Amino acid sequence: MLNLGVEYYNTKNYRKSIQYFRESVALNPDFLEGNFYAGLVLYNEKNYQEAEPYLLSAVRVDRKHLKSNYMLSHIYYEWKEYTKALACLDSIKDIADDKSFIHRYYGFCHYYMGNYELAVEHLTSAMENKPQYKKFKKYLAGLTYDKKIKEIGDLGKAIREMEECVMSGEPRIAEVTRLSMLYIFDGQNKKAEDSFNR
Repeated sequence: MLNLGVEYYNTKNYRKSIQYFRESVALNPDFLEGNFYAGLVLYNEKNYQEAEPYLLSAVRVDRKHLKSNYMLSHIYYEWKEYTKALACLDSIKDIADDKSFIHRYYGFCHYYMGNYELAVEHLTSAMENKPQYKKFKKYLAGLTYDKKIKEIGDLGKAIREMEECVMSGEPRIAEVTRLSMLYIFDGQNKKAEDSFNR
């Protein structure tokens, strides 16, 4: 049942794959892989309500099941059940490869629970675990108004060009960020704020 489900899953026939994963679990309720894959398909379809029991069954068999705990922590975070999200993260924090993910979700959960010092600590660690962090930190350290203005050149022209770029289609976050920064350098703080809220 599992192998048939995986074959359909690999061809993106998720409706058929979930049928076989469910059958595998019906034959053996403690079947780790069947529960995990059933949970995975439902999670990917954003059907968190149905995904949760399968992922919980996988975690009952293997408390440190990495991917099941990742998905459960995200589900509980979305549901604002932060204590449950933290419990999932606690199970995998020592074995997780993506330390940035772990610290990010720890940080946001603690923030919404009012534990601001812990939130800052974890969100700082999340940033520091990103490879781009040191490069960005170095860039920020050397960023002064005079330097940036010299780098930009004609500020009015740069704003007009970036406005055209943003208005011409679906803007990328980098383009919106650059336009916002240009507005800030030009003293147009309201426009900078509005560009992010569009």
